[in-house]
Amino acid sequence: MSDLATRAGTDALADAGLLPTQVDLLVMGTFTGDQRLPPSAATVQTNLGMSGKFLQIDTACTGFIDALLVAKALVETGVHKRALVVCADVLTSVLDPADWLSQTVFGDAAAAVVLDTVTDGSGFGPVHSGSDSHLAEYVRIHDSGSRRPAGDSFMRIKFGDVQRWGVQRMADAARRALEEHGLNPADVDWLVPHQASASMIKLAAAELGIDPNRVALTYPRFGNTGGSSILLAWNTLYREGLLREGDVILLCAVGAGMAWGSALYRWGRPRLA
Repeated sequence: MSDLATRAGTDALADAGLLPTQVDLLVMGTFTGDQRLPPSAATVQTNLGMSGKFLQIDTACTGFIDALLVAKALVETGVHKRALVVCADVLTSVLDPADWLSQTVFGDAAAAVVLDTVTDGSGFGPVHSGSDSHLAEYVRIHDSGSRRPAGDSFMRIKFGDVQRWGVQRMADAARRALEEHGLNPADVDWLVPHQASASMIKLAAAELGIDPNRVALTYPRFGNTGGSSILLAWNTLYREGLLREGDVILLCAVGAGMAWGSALYRWGRPRLA
């Protein structure tokens, strides 16, 4: 995982035109670290040649939204000057080889973004997040903790329950971000959701009334890559030249816990750092 994360972080710093020493905070989202201790964020920080503070957040598929929430707050309040957010997961490491469905859904990936202060009206608006913890057993890995040090080491998912809950929660989270800015779905240039599944994304877009042609869908190419999937889909839009200055980009995710979140971004620069 740290190899993927290091590559993503290196690319993000290069795109931003920054040296590692110019970024004083690393916030990393992963639940498939290289080992239990030390945190893999320490490995990634060392690999990148960064110093300063690192934080590691273990929230699976909402990893980017939650890492963004933390990094954005620390930069905006002046605690840190600039942040690198990296999300990475090697999901194939927690899949049961006998579980055919899981094998067809999940993939391994990493993606990263640099957060800095801006004054031109572009950038992120407020981040909205929440959780329905009473549904936490929908997605689980029961071993390697203090309750069960050894046992079933594979991820188990109640796919039907997750889809029914996830579609509504993803749409609800997206609406909250729009309402915060006084916008409606027609104002969205791109919906960039967590790539939970193609069907969940299409159903959530339909629930919101967003044209499927304005939805970033990379699931058929990469699968569900956990916390990195929003950034991976967003970066794909950028690399394919589909983003225009002033575009309103709506991000939303659901994940284990069961957690959910959203954010709005106004594209103001010709690159994704």
